[in-house]
Amino acid sequence: MAEETLVIKEPLTNEMIELGAQLVQKLDEMQVPIPVAMWLFDSEINAWHLILGSPQLATIGPLGVYGQIRRALETLGVSRETLSLQMIRALAMNHWLVKKLSATVPTGPGLFRIRFTKDIMAGHIVDDALIYRSAA
Repeated sequence: MAEETLVIKEPLTNEMIELGAQLVQKLDEMQVPIPVAMWLFDSEINAWHLILGSPQLATIGPLGVYGQIRRALETLGVSRETLSLQMIRALAMNHWLVKKLSATVPTGPGLFRIRFTKDIMAGHIVDDALIYRSAA
């Protein structure tokens, strides 16, 4: 008889959803362009990552973009235990995920909460995602 393995998925909490939205809004206020923002579940490591697509990666580089994100988190008073930079992935606008998300689920420039589950994007399985914005 074959053994079955039960995998328990790490939840995307309401607190994570709200903090993600607050961070995107704060970056908007700071005039940091974030045309793509979403929570994405990585089933290989059982963890959620806040994906932020920004054209500034091409101009000021990753250190500059992560510095802006860190300042926004500090301004919001978010603790490192709640939402750390390790949970955030800043991606360039030419990254396959940013390009495909913008083509698959275009939202425009607002802030939304669209759940995207069990689908395929550019040949990659998307187990679960919560999309705030896809306006690239």
